[in-house]
Amino acid sequence: MQGSVLVDGFVRGKWMPTSADGTTTMHITPFDTPLNKVEARAVEKEGRELLRFLAPDRKHELRISDSRD
Repeated sequence: MQGSVLVDGFVRGKWMPTSADGTTTMHITPFDTPLNKVEARAVEKEGRELLRFLAPDRKHELRISDSRD
């Protein structure tokens, strides 16, 4: 599944979870410009909460890409 990353009500990127070897990783990719530090902290916080919901019994990783894909 792939979802949208909202920052201040605007779609700024996408997120996609992957699972391997007992770990679920949330990959977050901004669309146009990299997230600034404040935005990245807020997105990371929300991403970690989503990981706990999606995969409560697994280890979690979160990766925010700086490059556009």
